[in-house]
Amino acid sequence: MREDLRALQRMHRESSADLNRLRATHAASTDDLIRTVRDRGTARADADRLRGEVSDLRTELAAAKTSQEAPVKQLAETNRRLRDLQHSNRVLLRERDAARHTRDQILIRCGGIWMLPART
Repeated sequence: MREDLRALQRMHRESSADLNRLRATHAASTDDLIRTVRDRGTARADADRLRGEVSDLRTELAAAKTSQEAPVKQLAETNRRLRDLQHSNRVLLRERDAARHTRDQILIRCGGIWMLPART
């Protein structure tokens, strides 16, 4: 009986020691879990903040691109208008020269070449 009692006491001590080790492991695991959850929350907050910054940068980039494209588009439109005006000018000069030639031919036929004013 004493041996049974000693065996039970020994088993109790061993079980208590095992229980204390398990409690310590549980406490450490719980602390690790809490830290992990906190770190995950911080990482999520950082990721959200960075996504916001990326979105802001994309918006700024789009605005900068638009502000750069506006002068480029304006310059292209101005160049197009300049080419149109140069073409119109060439057409008008040809028409003026043709009209002068026609006038000169008419005056020659009419014998009034002496009445021609100086060309301008």
